[in-house]
Amino acid sequence: MTPHLKRAALATGCVARLCALAPAAEPDWRSQGILYLEDSPHAKLRSVPVRAVKLGEGFWSRRMQVTVERSIPTLLPLMEEKGVVDNFRCLSGRKDDPRRGALFTDSDLYKWMEAVAFVLQREDRPELRSTLDRIIDEVVAAQEPSGYLNTYYVDERRPLRFAQMQSGHELYCLGHMLQAGIEKTDYPWSDTVEITVAPAAAADFTLHLRIPGWAPSAAVAVNGSAWQGAAQPGSYLPLRRRWRPGDKVAVKFDLRPRLIQAHPYSRDNHGRAALERGPLVYCLAQIDQEGVTSLAEVSLALGPEPWNRFQSEDRPDLLDGIRTLRHKGAVCPNSPIEEPLYRALAATPARPVRQAELVFVPYYTYGNRGRSPLLVWVKYTWN
Repeated sequence: MTPHLKRAALATGCVARLCALAPAAEPDWRSQGILYLEDSPHAKLRSVPVRAVKLGEGFWSRRMQVTVERSIPTLLPLMEEKGVVDNFRCLSGRKDDPRRGALFTDSDLYKWMEAVAFVLQREDRPELRSTLDRIIDEVVAAQEPSGYLNTYYVDERRPLRFAQMQSGHELYCLGHMLQAGIEKTDYPWSDTVEITVAPAAAADFTLHLRIPGWAPSAAVAVNGSAWQGAAQPGSYLPLRRRWRPGDKVAVKFDLRPRLIQAHPYSRDNHGRAALERGPLVYCLAQIDQEGVTSLAEVSLALGPEPWNRFQSEDRPDLLDGIRTLRHKGAVCPNSPIEEPLYRALAATPARPVRQAELVFVPYYTYGNRGRSPLLVWVKYTWN
């Protein structure tokens, strides 16, 4: 790998740095966190090594398995077919074809590389490693001596470099190459997370516990005793003590459903609310609403403390296991399409309203049960 690519990308722990450090037998795997900070004289904290995190059976492990076994093998041939990789080969002189695709296609390949890098940090897969090495070689060969790397802003578009910062996608593509992130959590279903601390020996240090910004409150306990420090949403709670092997930290978050309203200037969402629970946004899928012919006909019927009126149901049989939320609603049929577009208010006949139970599902599940309209911002009335 050239020094240019290292300087441009690896200082912040980009995907290619992870690739370079990932061999299974290397003894320094403990330094291979999300961000590579070993050469920084200023870094005080170190990332948790990716290989030190094991995902147990559940929500995230199933998605990791699908990513490794299906998504990663499928996406690279698709990018080859669409010319995404060839765009790099054209810059290095290995091909001589016109550039293909939108101006941001570089980022697609970078995100594929990042995903593979995390897989190889967890486990060694020689065939996948060989494929990634080949792709890294294509990217490195396309980099200019100055360190600049973007397959779109070349030739006649060279004068446009860093001249269209709001819409040019240069920083967008660069950010995809530099970015690396991982989350270890029991969310989104359980409100309690347990952490077992396992130092080699008893030691004094601070464990910084992340309190998500969406959590209205959090209760923290160490070995069953409540921790006295205040847990502020969107911050880290420092747990400073003498830790011993086997010490347990438990944090319980408030996962009651939350109704969110938009800014008043968002006219399309006026009189509507969105539903969240924990880190998830929920939506209405028409396929789940019994007797509803159009989601434009439904509204939430809210009463006092509406967050306490949602009924939660675990559905292990649905969409690989989810939790649905139910709430009372109303269905008001739309006017027949043959009615005039505009008419006097007094002449508008009253339309019958019937009660209904609305079923909300996590927004991320949309599109997995065939074609079905969805609605995030739902009309509401107060009873």
